[in-house]
Amino acid sequence: MLNKTNETIAEILATRVRVMTARQLARCFYADRQRPVECARRSARRLRTTGFAETFAAAAAELPAARPLAVCTPGDPPPPLAQLAWQNERRWQAAWPIRQTCLVATPQAAAEFGGRRRPPRRRELEHDLQVANVYLALRAQGPELVAGWTHEDFLPYGQSDRPDALLRTRNDTTVIEVLGRGYGRDRIAAVWRAHRHQTLQLY
Repeated sequence: MLNKTNETIAEILATRVRVMTARQLARCFYADRQRPVECARRSARRLRTTGFAETFAAAAAELPAARPLAVCTPGDPPPPLAQLAWQNERRWQAAWPIRQTCLVATPQAAAEFGGRRRPPRRRELEHDLQVANVYLALRAQGPELVAGWTHEDFLPYGQSDRPDALLRTRNDTTVIEVLGRGYGRDRIAAVWRAHRHQTLQLY
């Protein structure tokens, strides 16, 4: 049996993101506790022993709390691509990999919450963790703000321009794209061209 917090974490892993770290759990769910990291580790153990999460250790960098590097709306000119590429390079250079305890949903969690389980690839781990960072940063402003969040694993397959996530509200649909390690000017330009007819947030 899961408590409410662990149930929420399991549902997020199954339906909203591919992976989270114990550090992210500590920051986003246990920040008000005396020992948030230990609380997060206990949560990870509980989710593992009840069959809702698998855990693994990996070296991965984690960027600071997510804020958009650029926001584009339909009809806007391209964002400052060279500047964005420079900012992105600098932030990833400053982000040193550290040993992380990572959590992913199990088939049991996917069946319980209606998720699709596509475990992260190691080469994409840092990128997937930053997508989780974006989701958690938005959720921290109010869970209702991410009610319309759809992760790319729930979007139609076969689209070469499938974004990291869509955020649907009553009035708009926003494309969420994370600029991963090594995203240079040309790749950022391709992301903008693919989604220039929608509201686009680049993180």
